[in-house]
Amino acid sequence: EHLNQFAKRSIDAWRNENGHNSNKHREHPQVPWCLEGGYHNESSSCECGAFLQYGMGWTANRKQNPTVVYNRWSSNGMPFRFIPSSLQTFTTEGDGNDEENELYTRSVKEFFQQSPQLSLICSGHQPQGDIANAICLGIDNKNDNRSKRLGWIIPADTSYSGDVSFWNREKQTAQNQVGREQSKSGRGMRAICEVLISWDEDEPLSDTNPHVRFHGTLSDGTTYETRSLPMTTPSNSQYNIGNIDEAGIGPTPEESPHEGPWWCRASFRDGSLLLSGGHGFNFWNCLLKNPREPRS
Repeated sequence: EHLNQFAKRSIDAWRNENGHNSNKHREHPQVPWCLEGGYHNESSSCECGAFLQYGMGWTANRKQNPTVVYNRWSSNGMPFRFIPSSLQTFTTEGDGNDEENELYTRSVKEFFQQSPQLSLICSGHQPQGDIANAICLGIDNKNDNRSKRLGWIIPADTSYSGDVSFWNREKQTAQNQVGREQSKSGRGMRAICEVLISWDEDEPLSDTNPHVRFHGTLSDGTTYETRSLPMTTPSNSQYNIGNIDEAGIGPTPEESPHEGPWWCRASFRDGSLLLSGGHGFNFWNCLLKNPREPRS
C-alpha cells in the first residue's frame, strides 16, 4: 500500500514537473531529469528525485537500492542467463543455477508469447562494450508451425567503450585498444552507436515487424552498419546473431582471453562478423573480416 502511494505521488510530481509548471522554480528549466540524486532530495532543480532514484540500482551513498524496477539482461559482461550451462566454461557470481536460468529464460519467452505484437525491447544496463548488444529469443508461432517469430532484447549501454580490447584470433593477443584518450568518462573519444528502428513506408507503425539495425563507430575507429535483425526463423542470416557461438565460428575458449564462449554480436554489411566476450570488467571484441566455416 505504501509503495503504491509512493508511486502515485511520485508520478503526479513527475507529470507536474515536466508539464505546464516545468519552468517554475527550476534552475535548469529544459532538463527533464534530476541533477541531484537521492530519496530525500527536494532541491529546486527537481521535485521528483525520489521517483527517479527508485529506478536506479544504488543510492547516492552507494548502497544497494531496494527497488523492483532496476534490472539487467547481462551479468559480468555477458548474457549468461541465456547461455546453456554446458557451454559456460566458468561460473559467475549472481547468475543463479541451471534451474533458475532456465526458468528466467522461459519467463522472458512467455512474456513475448503473451504479447503477440511485441518483437523488441530496448534498454540500458549493463555496460558491455562499444556497440549495442542483441539477445535473440525464439518464440513459438501459433499461426505457423514451420517457423518461429524472434523476440529481441537490445541493451545499448556503452558507458565503458574506451576500455574495450580487440582480440586477434591468429596472434591470440589483444590489440588496437585506443583507450579512453582525453575523455573524462569511460566512453572514450571514438565509439558511437545508434540503434535504428524503422517500418516500411507504406505501413508505418503498423502491426508489421520493424527493421532494426545499428550503425556507428567502434572504439578503435572502425565505422560500421549492421544488417537488419531477422524477425522470423528460418531466416537468411548466415550467423546466429544474438546467441552464443555454438557453431564455433570464432576462437575456442582455449584461444580466448576470457577462456569462455563468444557471443555473436553483429553481422556487418561489409560481410564481417563481430563476436564479443566479457568477464567482470574486462571486455573483448573479436572482429572477423572473413568469417571461416564453423568448426566440425
